[in-house]
Amino acid sequence: MVIESLYVPENCLQLEKFPAHILWDKSKEVSITLTVPDKLILENIYNVSSSERNIIKGNMVTLSDFNVNGYVGFVFKSEKYDSARYTERLHFTIISDGISQEYDKDILLFRQNIDVEKIPNVITINYNEELNVYYPDTKIHLRNVGEGTAIIGVHVSDKSDKNVQLHPPDQYQEFIAKFRKSLDKHLGELQVEYPSHQEETEFFRKLVAFTGKINSKLRGDIKELNEKLEKIFEVDEKYLASFGQSISRAYWENFDILTDIEQFSNYLNSVNTGKTLIENALDHLTLKNEQQSVILILNITDVAHNDYPAITLSPIHFISSGNVHIPIYSLFELESDLRISETMQNMGD
Repeated sequence: MVIESLYVPENCLQLEKFPAHILWDKSKEVSITLTVPDKLILENIYNVSSSERNIIKGNMVTLSDFNVNGYVGFVFKSEKYDSARYTERLHFTIISDGISQEYDKDILLFRQNIDVEKIPNVITINYNEELNVYYPDTKIHLRNVGEGTAIIGVHVSDKSDKNVQLHPPDQYQEFIAKFRKSLDKHLGELQVEYPSHQEETEFFRKLVAFTGKINSKLRGDIKELNEKLEKIFEVDEKYLASFGQSISRAYWENFDILTDIEQFSNYLNSVNTGKTLIENALDHLTLKNEQQSVILILNITDVAHNDYPAITLSPIHFISSGNVHIPIYSLFELESDLRISETMQNMGD
């Protein structure tokens, strides 16, 4: 058989790039025709020459002239689909020695999909004197019915009652401020030690110091920096070790500020399959009246920093004993579709 390998991954996150390749007996001449589905973008083809024998017309790609015979590589990227699970089919026709063979390769393109299963009309905040904590009598139930991890940033709508605030706990704010200061110092030392990576280190320093709102452009810059650092780490292990030590030193130099990490521990225990994470889980919702109406907005991204439409929850009437503050993670019950999780795990196996 002339074809030795035709590879397309079994699954990929929607909006992300994925590779494919064909290997064949290099003593044979082949002509390859590829039909690309409408919602897939062919971003790159490797090992092909600029030749009249290589044609891209619409969603049809025909190749028969290669720089080195025996191999061709592709890079695709998908659009975002209406469905959280969508299977695309790549169709290949390969001709060699007058014999034509057809190949179909399917790829499952997945994404997260948050479903709001329950929004209580009323949440009563109770106080536990022994533990000195506030906790809700009922919770907001979210389920990730898609695949892949959903990252949720919780915000308070300005249409909520006055005096409702959402902010990091005091200890956390102090820790972040001093951690940033320490890390900036160590990253400055890293720039001097590794001048060849000065640009990437400087950008990381700016990210550490940034305190504004993260928008789609900044997420794209972060993604680009992450890709650059991954490539650098692969070839410069000393820089990788020093980079990690800079972060570790900054953390441990200020760890004593976090005298109470119970909230963080509780949050980690509340995350079941890792498919849904609250980005600002330790932020506190502060209520300064005994009864207040709160509208929460869920900004949703995924691990690849792709944005999804925000979800605005219906108003929730909070009843409390005066001025209280409660960590945001405690208001949510995070669930996942275990059947989907098991399917993805089995595919990985």
